[in-house]
Amino acid sequence: MTNSVFRVGLTASILLYACAGSVEAQTDSRRAVDELLAVDRAHAQRAAQLNVVDALGGMFADEVALNAMGAFHFGREAALTRLRTVPENMTGRMEWAPIRGGISGDGQHGFTYGFMTLVRADSTKLPLKYLAYWVKKPDGWKVVAYRRGARAEGQVSTAMREPSLPAKMVGVMKDASVVAKHAKEVGDAERNFSTLAGQIGLGPAFTQNAAPDAMNMGGGQSADFLFGPEAIGAGVGAGESGPSTLTWGPDTVLVASSGDLGVTIGHINAPAQGGQPARRFPFFTVWKKVGGVWKFVAE
Repeated sequence: MTNSVFRVGLTASILLYACAGSVEAQTDSRRAVDELLAVDRAHAQRAAQLNVVDALGGMFADEVALNAMGAFHFGREAALTRLRTVPENMTGRMEWAPIRGGISGDGQHGFTYGFMTLVRADSTKLPLKYLAYWVKKPDGWKVVAYRRGARAEGQVSTAMREPSLPAKMVGVMKDASVVAKHAKEVGDAERNFSTLAGQIGLGPAFTQNAAPDAMNMGGGQSADFLFGPEAIGAGVGAGESGPSTLTWGPDTVLVASSGDLGVTIGHINAPAQGGQPARRFPFFTVWKKVGGVWKFVAE
């Protein structure tokens, strides 16, 4: 992909125990993901007293990539400026709660997702879903990639799902060349994903690239998320047959120094066909290493 940018989010060193497979390691990883989930919930609690723009702005990192209204808005100020153009973001408020979190082995990267409701000034409500990718900064956890999307009305479970935990907890790797190698692996995984879809079709490619515990946002026609490779492949591939004409790749890759969790940020290209013009739209995908292979875990 031309103009690929590898951004490495290395922060102040926080030493974590490297005791793979032990009860102590599991305790440490659960403590780390619980900390991230607590931050997400604390922002949601504060949001009760804020408009949408201020509530989201409190979470965003300076370099955040906001996927909104068919485009990426890079940087906190650009993201907030775009949100302010929608009147209900200035007069309404957000309610949300995560249903799952994940953490990297160095404790510095993570993700959360869950259900959200926009409460407008007239008290009408719009059901939503969200996905956030977080990086631990010197001043705490901040969101570096974010999207929210509409969802259909309907009953959903808000019970917490088991977190995505690393195989082991390790210290922060400070060697930039090692982290750049991890970033290249994640970027290649995304590009290979696109290539595979062009060979065997969109649905099968999603099935093959999904982690066993993967989540797909499911689109606005679905009240819930899609969970698991088979459901994701069937949902994404619905109405499709044969090799996909879509192509995509990362413009930006963020990866934990532990080399087990990362996010790709890029664009999907749809060629002109059936009277429709060529289109380009944004995506971001959260990846984790499963048995030594990169698989997407949330997108």
